[in-house]
Amino acid sequence: MLVKNQRSVEMVQVSHALAMEIYETKNVEEAVELAVRFKREGRYDWFRGQMREWLARPSIARIASDADQLEEAERRQCNFLHWIKRTVGLKGLGNDVDAMLAIAQHYGIPTSLLDFTTDPGVAGFFAAAHPTSEPNERGCIYCLSTVDLKKFWTLMRRCSKAFQDAPNIDFIRVKVPNLWRLEAQHGVFLYGPSNWSEVYVLDKIVFPQTGFPSYPTKDEIYPKRKSQLELLLDQFFMADALSGWFKTFRTVFPTARVFRLKTPRNRVEAEFFVGGKLPVLSCWRPQSLQTWQAVTTEPLRATALGEIALHVNLRAEPQALRERVAYGIRRALEIDPTLRRKAVRWTILPQKRLQEKLSRSLDWLWNGMRTLPYSNEDIAEAAGLCFALHRLGFGDVESDKAEQIAAALLGEVVRVEFGSWEGSFARGFASARDLRNAVRDDIKKRLLARYREDAAFIQRLLRICSSPKRLFLFSRLTHVFGRQIIPTQVLRPEGEASFFSPARLDAFGLP
Repeated sequence: MLVKNQRSVEMVQVSHALAMEIYETKNVEEAVELAVRFKREGRYDWFRGQMREWLARPSIARIASDADQLEEAERRQCNFLHWIKRTVGLKGLGNDVDAMLAIAQHYGIPTSLLDFTTDPGVAGFFAAAHPTSEPNERGCIYCLSTVDLKKFWTLMRRCSKAFQDAPNIDFIRVKVPNLWRLEAQHGVFLYGPSNWSEVYVLDKIVFPQTGFPSYPTKDEIYPKRKSQLELLLDQFFMADALSGWFKTFRTVFPTARVFRLKTPRNRVEAEFFVGGKLPVLSCWRPQSLQTWQAVTTEPLRATALGEIALHVNLRAEPQALRERVAYGIRRALEIDPTLRRKAVRWTILPQKRLQEKLSRSLDWLWNGMRTLPYSNEDIAEAAGLCFALHRLGFGDVESDKAEQIAAALLGEVVRVEFGSWEGSFARGFASARDLRNAVRDDIKKRLLARYREDAAFIQRLLRICSSPKRLFLFSRLTHVFGRQIIPTQVLRPEGEASFFSPARLDAFGLP
């Protein structure tokens, strides 16, 4: 499991004479201000917010008595470790156990870490709850002096036989590049025996539940704009959720028969091709795709700042809207060559406020494309199409109607499904003509004579080959992927992942 040390995680109960300080305030804002004062005075440096005054324990300890849950946690940890080590661009994280644990903890995989923060305001957010909580329920901000706990633990391990075999307390202040939610929450972690807080009793500030504080908001704690790492993590946790769904299904329907469709070798239907093979194109070699798989390190505070306004009418005709938005973004990129280093938010004048779905989709598109080697024109055209599709209601209709909307802007379209090796996937639309033009030039010669007429039809080709590196020329596919498939998938996300770099695709075919 992804643990720093599993030795003796449960200790013998030891009575502890330290008096616990309990401070009572009238609301969460007052509790935070008191914690800020304590921090300024040097009394405490770490804080933890909880909606109730339950014992502070790591998530792995809360399931310690359930063998099935422990086994599931270990499976998820191992899968996550494997994914990190195999995903191109994340090699540095694969060599840092603390970083992997921090990511797993923040995304809900049980670990041996306990979350704290150095910002009392963040602790106040997690300690607060809606006024509909149980009567007389109190929120709680635990206050910790790491210096005092370290001294106490060192002394107890030296002087008490009951502590001699106990793991040491470890204060983890890890900076995970591009984990923006950790940065936003000023997150730190404590590692130690699961019942350390029963021995060393934490001081706390308590208050009646009256709702969330005015600041920080949820969007500050969980930034909507995502880094390159977080976009990749969406893919892993989509696949993780799908694997959990299958286990649940078998539990609920133990007698159900399950049929597994076997993917053909190399994702190629051999009987259609000369010699039964379709080789990988040289343009898909790993050394040629490094810039399409790089993960740029970007600090949240220096990156996710600012807004840029475009003056357009969202009620304009879709094609006119598409062209006007593309023009505006193209000009903004030409004026400021540094713009792609920023996770800016695009707004519209005179309306100023975008609908939530369009705003989310545009943020997703911008942050997914800006650090990759797409041209400014690619990004502008993708954003323009995103606006036009939204204007026609693309994200709010069933698949058949969505296909008609896409066809109104792109001509005849084909619906495609694509995914990565770990099982995550997404869907989108592309012009059938443009996608066919991205196919390798020698495809007709590669087909057996009786199937060569299939070379003219992209749908037929996708049925017999779902390997993008064998069917498409990379540079041609990126052109279609960036300008058409990305905007259609961010408006209609199926699951919780989107793909922005064709270099990361393992499969590309028909749904």
